[in-house]
Amino acid sequence: MEALRIVQQTIVYLEDHMLDNIDMNQLAEYIGETAYHLNQTFTMICGMNTEEYVYRRRLSDAADELIKGDQRLVDVAEKYGYKDAHAFSHDFSDYHGFSPVLVRTHKESVKRFSRLYVKYGVTEHPPLSYTILDFQEIRLAGYRQFIPNQELLNHFLIPDLLFEAVEKGHLNELHDLRSQQIYISVRPLVDGLEIFYGVPHDGNTLLEVEYLKERKCAVFTQQGHIDFLYNQVWQGIEQQVSVTLNYLKNDHYVSVLLLPLDFDSHYTKMTFYLPIQ
Repeated sequence: MEALRIVQQTIVYLEDHMLDNIDMNQLAEYIGETAYHLNQTFTMICGMNTEEYVYRRRLSDAADELIKGDQRLVDVAEKYGYKDAHAFSHDFSDYHGFSPVLVRTHKESVKRFSRLYVKYGVTEHPPLSYTILDFQEIRLAGYRQFIPNQELLNHFLIPDLLFEAVEKGHLNELHDLRSQQIYISVRPLVDGLEIFYGVPHDGNTLLEVEYLKERKCAVFTQQGHIDFLYNQVWQGIEQQVSVTLNYLKNDHYVSVLLLPLDFDSHYTKMTFYLPIQ
């Protein structure tokens, strides 16, 4: 299974470079996958991204070393990549709930986080339902944005981008083109992620233009808070759907939302198009 291979190789890399600065570009090159898919797969299977995995592993191991008592606090801080003991103490206290100087008297309260290992499993929950449809070619007018690999660790990347678009007045401009829907196209690249958000428009425009070609897709429909919709779909795909459905990697992944967006509603509907082989 491709997803489990990616997770296993990522864990091996992270464990071998636990005391190094983890660069998403180097990690993606090692796995042989774009950083976007690497991060999506790892996050949706493990429930955390690579940065959070390393953060927990380092602070767990650091606590064990401090309990042994044969190293100074400043030395442990330096070993685990902190510029000084103060920065280390802040993260240590935030994670464990007490100061590192108290660790030997709070051994039972240490939040230990051991290395993860891959295993197969089953569940009583059915996979996300979907239909197979042909996505029709469409011309969009809107805005394009590039996200470098190191910024892909944001769990709310798409909602945050859309909220910024509202703040900048971009969605009002798109709504003025008399469209009731906004299309968000996500395309993984070697060095990052290209995101285009726009509306169907065949006329002249000063906005950027994106042509989405016709393709066969698995179509998912979800409802919920806009902050979580995108992750809900990808979690279902990576954990279950991808076991029986081969989807195209590094293609255009398109989601469609109704305008105007409501960032407070728990009933936002999203249609998600996953290109398949």
